[in-house]
Amino acid sequence: MTSLKTAITVRPMERKDVSDCATIADAAFRTDELFVRLYPRYKEYPNELRDWWLVRLKGRLVDPITVPLVAEASIGDGPDAEKEIVGFAVWLRLGTDAGALERMAKDTYLHSETPLSHRSDGTPAASELPVPFFVLC
Repeated sequence: MTSLKTAITVRPMERKDVSDCATIADAAFRTDELFVRLYPRYKEYPNELRDWWLVRLKGRLVDPITVPLVAEASIGDGPDAEKEIVGFAVWLRLGTDAGALERMAKDTYLHSETPLSHRSDGTPAASELPVPFFVLC
């Protein structure tokens, strides 16, 4: 009998991961008291909460101060290993230290060097942001 190896890898979220992450979040929060209050008619509109997660995660993916990560399970060995996203987290990188400024000076989705102060969405300059580093979904 051969046993399969399972490994969990944490890696940056990619655009192709957003749908799976929205499905995970929908399942995890569907019966959460806050989300039941926000979406009281979820039984009539079962996709509404998942659609909200899709929009939210796409926004987090393109925001240069967020660090979206996925936990990916690999079952088996080598290139034929089956992979599945089993969780995710979105970290918000704030502060004015060198690492924060470097992170915020890049648009990570488009891989450009556009400073935040030139963004059309009104994102504040790095010097205006507080210091903590925390989880945000």
